[in-house]
Amino acid sequence: MIYLYISDIVSAAIFPANADPRVAKLQGMGLFVIGYLARPIGGVLIGRYGDIKGRKPVLLLSIIVTACSLLAMAFLPTYAQWGAAAPALFILLRIIQGMAFGLYVPLSWVFVAEHVPRQYLSVACSYATASFFVGVLFSNAFFYVVI
Repeated sequence: MIYLYISDIVSAAIFPANADPRVAKLQGMGLFVIGYLARPIGGVLIGRYGDIKGRKPVLLLSIIVTACSLLAMAFLPTYAQWGAAAPALFILLRIIQGMAFGLYVPLSWVFVAEHVPRQYLSVACSYATASFFVGVLFSNAFFYVVI
């Protein structure tokens, strides 16, 4: 959700300056879309590993990779500093983040479903789903205050 609010800022820092603001908006939204397109790829490539070796290590790995890729994006140099390497690295990190988050969401539901008693299954999965929406709510509130 953060990209929806600051896509103009990220696009201006990561891509070369354009005279047309519509192109800059499309570049920023393209970064947003890349993360979503990478989600199923992560599920296909690493999801099977979770079935074989265990879901808990893969869930932990996906959380760590998501956080580390976000941290790396925060410290990534701008286009003015590194040129074309900056958008290439940002896109690569966004793909990695999307793949990791594509694992995190379904694995959290499966992990919760496997570790709660059957009578609490619907409530526990509802809490897992609600936690994602609480995160969206907090990001919306944060940017409502900041912007």
